[in-house]
Formats: sequence, C-alpha cells, structure tokens
Amino acid sequence: MKLNKPDVRHLKKPLADAACGIATVLSEHGHPTWIVGGAVRDLALGHVVTEIDMATGALPDQIEALFDATIPVGKAFGTIIVLWEGQSVEVTTFRSERGYSDGRRPDDVQFGATPEEDARRRDFTCNALFLNPLTGEFLDPEGGMEDLEAGVLAAIGDASERFREDGLRLMRLARFHARLDLTLAPATEAAARAEVQAIDRISKERIYHEVSRMLTARRAHQALRLLAELDVLPRALDGWVDLHAPGAKSDDVQERRFEALEWLESTHEASGFAVLFDPFGGDMRASLQALEALKPSNELVREVQSLWSLLDALEALWPLEESQVDEGPDRSQRLRLLADPLWPRARELAAAFGDARGTAPDGEPFEGGHLGRMARELDAFGHAVGPAQIDPEPLLRSKDLMQREVKPGPRWGALLEQARELQLQAKLANREAALEWLETQLSSAG
Repeated sequence: MKLNKPDVRHLKKPLADAACGIATVLSEHGHPTWIVGGAVRDLALGHVVTEIDMATGALPDQIEALFDATIPVGKAFGTIIVLWEGQSVEVTTFRSERGYSDGRRPDDVQFGATPEEDARRRDFTCNALFLNPLTGEFLDPEGGMEDLEAGVLAAIGDASERFREDGLRLMRLARFHARLDLTLAPATEAAARAEVQAIDRISKERIYHEVSRMLTARRAHQALRLLAELDVLPRALDGWVDLHAPGAKSDDVQERRFEALEWLESTHEASGFAVLFDPFGGDMRASLQALEALKPSNELVREVQSLWSLLDALEALWPLEESQVDEGPDRSQRLRLLADPLWPRARELAAAFGDARGTAPDGEPFEGGHLGRMARELDAFGHAVGPAQIDPEPLLRSKDLMQREVKPGPRWGALLEQARELQLQAKLANREAALEWLETQLSSAG
C-alpha cells in the first residue's frame, strides 16, 4: 500500500500543539521526545489521528517536575499523563523490559534505554515508529514501514515470546489485522496459534476492553473471525460455544453472528455486544451471564437487554401483515416500539440479522430475513400515522386522579397505565372518553 511520510503538520491542531509543546519543554531540558506508536503509523497510512502517545529519555520524576498538570497513571512503568491545553498525552520513559510472570506486566523495567531498545519491547513492527515533532526526524528501527507497505502485520522479534509476554496481544493482532486490513506474517500467525493459551491469563476486564474496541471500529467481523480461527474466542468468552438453541451447530451460529456484525451499520458498543451475545433461540440467561463475565458497566448490560427486548417485541408481532393496525393490542405494541428511544438501533439490529445468512440444525438456511422486513414495515407504519400518534400526549393525567382523591400507590400507576394502553389501542379517542372511563373504574371499585 502507498504510505505517506509521517508529518506532525498532518495532525489536528490541538494534537500538534500538544506534541510540539511537550516536546519543546522536555527537549529544552536535554530530553529529545518523540511521538510514538499508533499515531505515527496512522499518519503514514493517511488515517485521522485522534490521540497521541509520546516517548522520551526523561525519567518519570523529571516529567512530573517539568509540567504543571500531570497524572501518574503508570509511573512505576514510566508512564505519566501530561495535561496540555485540554489534551491528555501519555508520556513514557524509554525503557527495556525483562520477564512477564503474570502475563501482562514486566517483572523488571530498566529506564534509560534508547529508542531502538524501547522499540524491541513493543508488539508489532507497525507500532514501533517514532516521529520527532520538532525536527521531523523519523525512526523505524524494526522495519514497520516496509511491513505496512507490503500489507503485512508482523510481531517484533520472537513472535512467540511477544505473545507469551502478554496474551492480550493475540486480540490486538486480530484488531489490527481488521482495522488496518493487513495480512498476518506467516511466523506471527504460527506463533499466535502455538501460544493461544496465553489468553487464559488475561483478565476479563482487559478482554472486554479489546472486544469493545473491535465492535466500535470498522470490520469487527473480520477481527472476530480471525480470533475464532486461532481458537482464541472460545477461550476468551465464557460459554461462547453454547449461546444458541439446542440442536444448532456452534459453527453455524458463530458464522451468523459474524455476518450480522458485517451487515450492522451501527458502531455503537451496546449494538455490537447485542449481536455478539444474542441467544439465537437459546437461554437468554446464559447469554447475559456470558456478557456479564466480561465485567462491563451495568449501563451497557441494561442497554443490551433493552435491545434484545425490543427485538423480542418485534418478533411477537409476526406475521406483521396479519396484525391489527386500526385498533387493539397490536397497534399499541407497534406504537410503543416506534416510540422507544432505542428503536432506531433495534431497527439496525433487525436489518443486520435479516441480511445475515447461516445454516439451521436441519441443514436449511436460517430464517432471519423476516426481521429486516418487519422492521421496514413497522417504519412504514410509523411514517403513515405520524409522530403525533406514535407518542401522543396522555389523555389521562396525574392531576385527574388527584382531583378525584385517588390515593397514591399501586392503583394510581395502574390506572394511568391502563388508560395509556387503551389510548394507544385507539379505544379511548379523546380526553372526554378517558375521563368517562376513569369515572367508570372508580365507581366499579367502590
């Protein structure tokens, strides 16, 4: 592929200003400082850079002393966050490392390394690129530009050792393979297959972070397919192979997940996880447990559950062409779906599942196309009735109950919900009808 010469002028101004400002302060005190890693790689590829990391010969204490606002996020390993005019920049001391007994952190860190020595501790050659923002000098000690130009993703040095040092690199391998559209170097792929057990030592929190980054980027399906081929996925995701209806083939369901992700237009995190852990006719509790095992936020879990519930509600209307649209429960369910704030994303999921293909247990193609058709038909219904009918103002209000001296409690909420349901079913046409209904309810209750 054709590459650009990395140039700080191609950064967005706030990032360029931060890089040059930090480098100026450190260089004035005898510490040449470089932009390093993914930002330099993305400059070479012509991609938009959204954040930068920097590397320097200055020790962590020296970095802290030279800047007014810092955060010692990883000081023991040489990393200090420098806050510069609204930008947060990780500045790390050049270092060499030895031993990774926990499969994540080095047992011994030696500061005072050269850029070339620092490069050897990194994961892939394309991430060991250095750019001096003040002079424009560019360093490529591991041949990363040559590999990028050839479209190859290669580990630095002994690939097996790199994966044993940190098993999460197996997942980073898949993410970079997909995001950058790179082919794995044969030795790197062989090492990944041989060292697949390294993922077993990685915490679920770190796995969640990597999966999230895949699902919110381009070609998530490509990254996950590679992880499946390397046998990383079933080791990284608890219960992964059993998230489907009894009798379905794990490989078939897995492929349908990947195809749905390929068709999914949204890159929202919860949408991606809703596809990845969809029960596919199996036990929803098992899917929920598999998701929760990654220790995501409660908010994400609730959002995924809400998306699943919306899809279930859509399925409940099947066949849509036979549901009643003028009056009754079907009309109410349609309007409630359309009024839900998450409906646009649920619609995207329905379309993705509808376009995905796979094989059912009986060897026949999965029947998923109806979900996409139903979502389109439901949207057409929404356009026909208009926004005012999708989420109309309630005909019955709390003040109406207060005026009739209804005591707060379960009955209060039940009356409002019953009235709302009848309104959406088109069985209460106006406010007068709603008030008359309320009087009837209160009279019959004594």
